[in-house]
Amino acid sequence: MRRAAHGILLTLLWLTGGCDTGDAGPAGGGRLEARWTGADTAAFAARATAEWCDSLGLLEIHATAGDTGVGLAVYRRGGIAPGHYPIRPPDSAGTAPPAAAVVLRWFSQTAVQGFQATGGELSVRRGPGGALAGIFTAKASAVTGGKQLTVTGSFEGIRASSAARGCYAPPPP
Repeated sequence: MRRAAHGILLTLLWLTGGCDTGDAGPAGGGRLEARWTGADTAAFAARATAEWCDSLGLLEIHATAGDTGVGLAVYRRGGIAPGHYPIRPPDSAGTAPPAAAVVLRWFSQTAVQGFQATGGELSVRRGPGGALAGIFTAKASAVTGGKQLTVTGSFEGIRASSAARGCYAPPPP
C-alpha cells in the first residue's frame, strides 16, 4: 500500500505537469533548471513549486513550462535537511529514505516523451532566508523504449507549502 501511495504521487506529478503554464502557483516560488543530453538534447527553466507531505516524509518539487515538466520527489523522515540524497527509480525511492526520484516529460512532434531517473545524486542546501536550493545529476531511461538521457539541473528559492492534494497517511501496521 505504501509503495502504491508513492507511485500515485509521482503519477500525479507526472500528469499535472502538462496542465500548468509555469505561471501559476504560490507567490515567491522558486526556480528549477534542467539540461539533458543523449537520446534528446534540451534545456529547461521554469518557476518551481513545492509541497511537503508529512505523513509520507515527501517533498515534491515540480516545474512546468508549456508541455514540458520536471519533477523531483525527495523522501526523508522528519523534514528535508541539507545533504546528499541518492537518486533512485521512482518505484523504489520512497522505500528507503533518505532518497530522491526525478522524472521528466515533454511532447515531441508525435508523442509524449517520458523519462525517469535510474540513478544519480541530489545535493540540497539552505539558501538565503532558509529556502531550499540544490543541484542534481542523474541517468534517466525512457518510460517506454530504451532511450537514455543524462540529466543535470538545479533549483533555488524553494519554500514548501503543506500538501493540498495526493498526500495519504501510511496504512496502520
